[in-house]
Amino acid sequence: MRKYTLLIMGIGLILVTIWFNYDIYQPKVGPIGNKLPTYKDYLPITITNLTLATFAIIIFISLFLKEKTEKKNPNLRVVWIVPNVFIYLMFIGALIFVTINAKGIQENGMILLWIFTLFVLFVGSVLGSFHIRYWIKQGKM
Repeated sequence: MRKYTLLIMGIGLILVTIWFNYDIYQPKVGPIGNKLPTYKDYLPITITNLTLATFAIIIFISLFLKEKTEKKNPNLRVVWIVPNVFIYLMFIGALIFVTINAKGIQENGMILLWIFTLFVLFVGSVLGSFHIRYWIKQGKM
């Protein structure tokens, strides 16, 4: 069941990214007017969401294949540890980006989205580390 949650999360992140990029280019009314966004407004969130979705789908595929084979595979450690390290790096990069651009992000009204993204990255990386450690202790990897 957990592996299907990863698949749903990956597809959901892709759909949210598509909706976000669609919505950001819709004409706005009011004091903001039709100001077109710059790449600083949407590119970091788009890259983060698509990377998380890619990792979720890769982990889903590895879980699906692991369930089919159920043999101890030394390459399985690499398949799980490399995405986990990249998620840690994405968390650190996003944290640095948010720290540097906090005022601008708050003016755009996207601070809650970035805080949620940081939370998801942190929780995902920590839980992934615990999961890998648990499997290594059990001898599954």
